Amino acid sequence: TTFICSSFYTSDDETSTETTSSSKVPMDAQQRGELHRNFDKFRKKYLAVYLVIMLADWMQGTHMYTLYLSYNVNISALFLTGFLSGAFFAPFLGSAVDKFGRKNSCIVYCVLEIIINVLEHSTNFHVLILGRVLG
Repeated sequence: TTFICSSFYTSDDETSTETTSSSKVPMDAQQRGELHRNFDKFRKKYLAVYLVIMLADWMQGTHMYTLYLSYNVNISALFLTGFLSGAFFAPFLGSAVDKFGRKNSCIVYCVLEIIINVLEHSTNFHVLILGRVLG
């Protein structure tokens, strides 16, 4: 994680300028140091939350495998459908969020997640495929 963290902070970040009412004034060493410390704090908090979420997602994958196994369906087709639909829709989601706003996008995400979780309880293969496409 140190390599990943350090790749997001470059020496160019230290040459930032702060804007005053009259002109741009270069930041002194103390301001740069404080900015660097604040950014490091933020980065550590962000990565801690991100790693917990990734762990939860990884644990969900094993749960979904067990659930699909109990339905006696083609598990690989379901997972492949989920990955392919993610690869297909991902490039368009950023511009959709920009167009409709973060709040509306979050609401749509929550509604879709509820629908997907309801669809996961179906033993019909086609309904499960639909859930993976929506996911």
